[in-house]
This record gives sequence, C-alpha cells and structure tokens, in this order.
Amino acid sequence: MSSLATQIKLRRAATSERKQGCYSIKEGISAIRIKAGTKNWIFPWLHHVFSLREEEEIEQLLLTFASHEVSITGYNLAILEEDIANHRVEKLRYMPANYVPTYGEELVVTKIEVKLRGENEESLKIESETQYPAMSDCGTRKTDGPP
Repeated sequence: MSSLATQIKLRRAATSERKQGCYSIKEGISAIRIKAGTKNWIFPWLHHVFSLREEEEIEQLLLTFASHEVSITGYNLAILEEDIANHRVEKLRYMPANYVPTYGEELVVTKIEVKLRGENEESLKIESETQYPAMSDCGTRKTDGPP
C-alpha cells in the first residue's frame, strides 16, 4: 500500500469516530440520538430541515427536523457545525454540572429543549438542564447559572 493510501486510511480512522463528554461523531449514521432529561429521542437525519447557531456568550444551536425542534444551549457549539452539516453527530446530551470543565476550549451542552413544531408548542416542551455554578476565572466563559 502506498504511503498516501496509508495516510488517508489513518486520517479516516482518526476522524471517523470521536467521542467527547456530551457528544459523539461517527461516519455513515442515519439518525441522531438526543438525551433530554429522562427522554431519549432519535431523529433521522433524513428529516433534518436546517440548523441555526447564534454566537453570544452562551451560544444557542437550533436543529429543526420535520416534526420537532431541538434547542441546544452551551459553549463552543461551533465545534459541531461541520459534523451537523454532514450528518455525522451520532449522540448528543447535556453535561451534568459537576462535569463542566473550568476551561473554555471544550464543547459543553448546558441545556437541551425538544418541542413539537406547530400547534401548542408550550405544552409539549421538554427541558433538560442542571444548575451550573460559576465557571472558574481561568476559563474564557463565565456564568452565574443556567441561561
């Protein structure tokens, strides 16, 4: 096998599957699994309509599917952008407060809301969040609690 083919194979192996505290990335998946509170949701990527990320101190990412909207709040959500665009995010969950890192480089999901699109959205909203202490001064982000 040529050295270029070997390098390509090694790079694909390194990037095809990544697991972090609140998400995992994998090539060739057909659905995303989202844990919100006690609920485990599975949304087929085939029904993914669009996504929107708002850049603020506490970021917001909206995933819109044919029948539901998933609102994700946290830090460094841009890390997921390319993987969402290519439907590679396999699992997503919020990170419990006692596992939140004190530095600002890692993706942290602090809240996930799943709601049905259309009629009477308020009654169908399901939230998942924990109380977050202030981030340490050594990090780049600070908050006194959940958004």
